[in-house]
Parts: sequence; C-alpha cells; structure tokens
Amino acid sequence: MTSPTNHGLLRHAAHAARAREAFVAFALVAYQSAHDMGDEEMAAFLGCAPTGLPKLALCRRPDPAADRFHARVDEMATYAGVDRFRFARVLREADAVHAFRDRLEPTDTGAGSGLLLAARDRDHEESAMGVPSDAARESPSRYADGDRGPSLAQTAADQDEHPREVDLA
Repeated sequence: MTSPTNHGLLRHAAHAARAREAFVAFALVAYQSAHDMGDEEMAAFLGCAPTGLPKLALCRRPDPAADRFHARVDEMATYAGVDRFRFARVLREADAVHAFRDRLEPTDTGAGSGLLLAARDRDHEESAMGVPSDAARESPSRYADGDRGPSLAQTAADQDEHPREVDLA
C-alpha cells in the first residue's frame, strides 16, 4: 500500500504523463475524453480503486502491433489490479481514436485533411453546379418556380420506361 505522500507523487507524475504518447496515461485520457469519464468512472470501468489509476497510467504503453501486446496488457492489468479485457479495450479504442484524429488534424497549409476537404469540396461543387443545398433539398418548394418536382406516380412511370434488370440467380 502506498502512503498518502507517495500516492500524491504518483498522481502528479501520472498527470504529467498524460501528454506523452509513450505512457498509458495518454490512452486513459483519450478514452476518458471520448466517453466523458472522470477518474472515478474510469476506475469503476476498469474495476479498480481510483488510487490504482496512477500506477497504471505510469506504465509504458504497449505497442498494439507487437506480438507481446496481450502479454504486456496482462502484466500491466495484474500490476495495477484492473480488468485486463477492459484495459485492452481502452488501449485499442484510444489507439483508434488517436489514429483517426491524426488523419483529421489540419495540415501546415491551414487546410483540413482529405476527409474534411472532400466533404467541403462536395458542397462547393454542388453549389457551383446549381445543385440545391441540403436545406433546399429538404424544403417543400425546392425549385425556384415553386414546382415540387415529379410526383411519386411520375417517378414510377419513369422507372417503367427504363426497367432495371434483376438477376435472381
């Protein structure tokens, strides 16, 4: 058991480790942030006392691609007294969130990533081509002359003129 002084030092070190990807603290913070959890909720999720989190947080984060990933997770879970399956879930999800955020962060040119630009480009291209915006698409009078477009019967008739082949085999 750690003394109150030692626990305070562990908590301070664990808090400092949150900003460093090499530590489990980084993954814990990412998971907590994604799930809007505090330390007490995180400890309850992992099945340990809140005083066990700093011990876990100060462990070096295992490489998810390493052959020994599961063995390292088991070792750390035993050391900190947490549920190994939930701990592995935290690490995997934190890695996924981190990888996804890396792809979405703006580049040095100030523009967004390819994913965000694609969404913006589509909106920009549609407006340039005269395609109505999402708001206009949802509006009952979507055409400038007030016409609401083809009726359901007309749409069905158009489909009859151009039947689709269906392969049932």
